[in-house]
Amino acid sequence: MRGTIPFGRSHRSNAVRAHAHRVVNRVQWAETSLDADPAANLPVHARRWLTIADRYMACRIGALLDDVEWSTPRRT
Repeated sequence: MRGTIPFGRSHRSNAVRAHAHRVVNRVQWAETSLDADPAANLPVHARRWLTIADRYMACRIGALLDDVEWSTPRRT
């Protein structure tokens, strides 16, 4: 996220930060599924990483994955 969103606690940076946490949680959850059945889950996991990489390269850091729900950040 460095350099892509203005510095500060704006609603945009809070929303992107929340989305990034959800993406990390989704990836960690998917990595545990590799232990159960690697042959079946590896292609899905690889596609997920390719989606993240493609969207990151297209500067879509607020929409890295479709299967991660958006949330509105709490205003403080």
